[in-house]
Amino acid sequence: LEASPTPGPVEDAPATTATPTIEIVFGPTEELFTPSANNTAALFPFTLLNEAVTYTEHVTQGCEGVWVSGEVFGLSGESVTGLPIQVTGESFDFIEFSGSAPEWGESGYQVLLNTSPIEAEFEVRLLSTTAMPLSEPIVVRTLDSCERNVAVVNFVQNRDY
Repeated sequence: LEASPTPGPVEDAPATTATPTIEIVFGPTEELFTPSANNTAALFPFTLLNEAVTYTEHVTQGCEGVWVSGEVFGLSGESVTGLPIQVTGESFDFIEFSGSAPEWGESGYQVLLNTSPIEAEFEVRLLSTTAMPLSEPIVVRTLDSCERNVAVVNFVQNRDY
């Protein structure tokens, strides 16, 4: 009979190795997947364009209110119309559809939040036509400023849904 070689004990292995380790975790864990610059997978098929809410002055209404507005863009940059955008805040809940405010673009929408500029917080979320969330809630802080009384929230598609 020929003896087959047997591996040495694990404790004889050097303390530092180039071999990666894999940890298998069963059950809940504190660490969740976090997208990074190198890994841009998104939970929802639409995200905030350029990861930023921008502010501008309302061209036709001047200082007569505060709004959230924007557009919805598809995978190839095309306008996507007919999707509901839900805006919620303290004692406020309103749905408008992309394409309802062409002054903001082909897929533009606009929601009047108050009849004068105020500092307040709202959440804006893109929904499917069956009311399923297509984006995470985007937190929008409005400003008490006539020059920045429109919070612009543009959505861009990042994957099929």
